[in-house]
Amino acid sequence: MSHDPILSLDQLHVSFLKRDFLGRISDTLHAVKDVSFEIESHQTFGLVGESGSGKSTIGKAILRLLKPERGKIIFDGEDLQSFGLFTPLSYRKQVQAVFQDPYSSLNPSHTVANIIGEPLTRHLGLSGKARQQRVIELLERVGLSAYHGGRYPIEFSGGQRQRIAIARALAVEPRLIICDEAVSALDVSTQAQVINLLESLQRDLAVSYLFISHDLAVVRHISHTIGVMYLGNMVELGSAERVYERPLHPYTEMLLASVPLANPIEQQKRRMARQQLRRVETNARKHVERGCPFAPRCPYVMQVCLEQMPAPLAVEGGGMVRCHLHSANGAELTSPLESRIPVPKKD
Repeated sequence: MSHDPILSLDQLHVSFLKRDFLGRISDTLHAVKDVSFEIESHQTFGLVGESGSGKSTIGKAILRLLKPERGKIIFDGEDLQSFGLFTPLSYRKQVQAVFQDPYSSLNPSHTVANIIGEPLTRHLGLSGKARQQRVIELLERVGLSAYHGGRYPIEFSGGQRQRIAIARALAVEPRLIICDEAVSALDVSTQAQVINLLESLQRDLAVSYLFISHDLAVVRHISHTIGVMYLGNMVELGSAERVYERPLHPYTEMLLASVPLANPIEQQKRRMARQQLRRVETNARKHVERGCPFAPRCPYVMQVCLEQMPAPLAVEGGGMVRCHLHSANGAELTSPLESRIPVPKKD
């Protein structure tokens, strides 16, 4: 099976202009700052970070809902900038999305059959019995039944609506699906069902995912590679196993310490780790613009962190980390808290 990149981001930078009540530009918000990564064919890239980290902005830029200030987005060897103002229908067909709220992303006045059937007509030219049969096949593939096609979105639970959204995304046989907080609005048991469904579909259809979430545990379960975002910066990148079991950036450690565990003893250790990671913000905030943006919250902050943004450092086995705790002299990279944060093994 080929694992060549299907999507590549090269120094992607997305900004938003703030205007005053007279419409004059008052400030510029740099939502994504020179982010680079690749999504391999038939694999899942997990993008994790807090709200406001820029992860959803990246997804919207890939979908061409936002225009990057600079940088490249290359899909299947073609730079998206070559599309100009209008996005080709062929690209819309190959890149689909599943959003956080399945109800708001489904037309409440249409039946499920129409919701799934419209892209079949638009992109594949199906109609009549051929379209109806394909809708039934898609419903059954996501764990629903043929009779669900005659119902409206309001008649379904949140998990069922998300299955409908997945079926609609699969209808046009895409190569990449952007899942933007696709399970965050669901309860834990339903989350597991939807994630298992996505994994099953990936094995059967060889589709790639960009899986965006704030939950590192969920991202680790489904992803092959993980990128950690903080205030528009990619601060850590690596295989899912390495990032989860041996985090290198203090922010990744903070996310990991927030993951609940069933074992009460191990959970207490994580609670203590979280307390150790908390730090009262100081006047270091004024140095954020030229230093590391995580410095005001970092328990390991050094003077260099306040003055200089760390450069990406390659990690053995692939990936990178942006942190002054790790030097570029080839020394082995280790986690400062790896002995204090209990990490559950993946089943």
